[in-house]
Amino acid sequence: QEASQPRHSGDKHRRMWQFFPINPIKKPSDPYIFPRGLFEAIIYSRAMSAMEAPAAPVCVVVGLGNKGIGDHCAMKWSAEGYQVAMLARRKEVLDALEKEIPNSKGYQCDVCVPEQIEAAVGAIGADLGPIRAVVYNAGSGVFKTLEDCSFDEFEAAWRTGPAGLFCFAKLVVPAMVASG
Repeated sequence: QEASQPRHSGDKHRRMWQFFPINPIKKPSDPYIFPRGLFEAIIYSRAMSAMEAPAAPVCVVVGLGNKGIGDHCAMKWSAEGYQVAMLARRKEVLDALEKEIPNSKGYQCDVCVPEQIEAAVGAIGADLGPIRAVVYNAGSGVFKTLEDCSFDEFEAAWRTGPAGLFCFAKLVVPAMVASG
């Protein structure tokens, strides 16, 4: 026998598992994930049927409503095959968008409240799986002169924008980095 051919079925079986790492993220065009012979095709078929179909990746869009940027981002990510978790303060906005955008789920959340962000991120992970992408579109602005702007108005804008983004990133970035 040639050196590349296994001497008995045990060698072939061992070689097949070294040759065939099960990676559901790979595309069919990637040649190394598919079997080379009948025996390997049977093992491949059994291995694939034992696995759950990989879930679509999850994108979180924070800040939706009024047919603005957040709404359009959610539509685009959904069209790209992602499950879209939508975060907004108003439940009626989320309910309407869930009907419009396929593969989407709304989570009511005020990003000014860190506990609500933590609860929403936990619910997304439990419902949809790990978060792969985030679009942070929440913001609040005060268009006044310095003399006319109150500290409460400034603080509300800061909590919605930079502070909310900071709290959200602290929760999701470590898992995103760990998953590659």
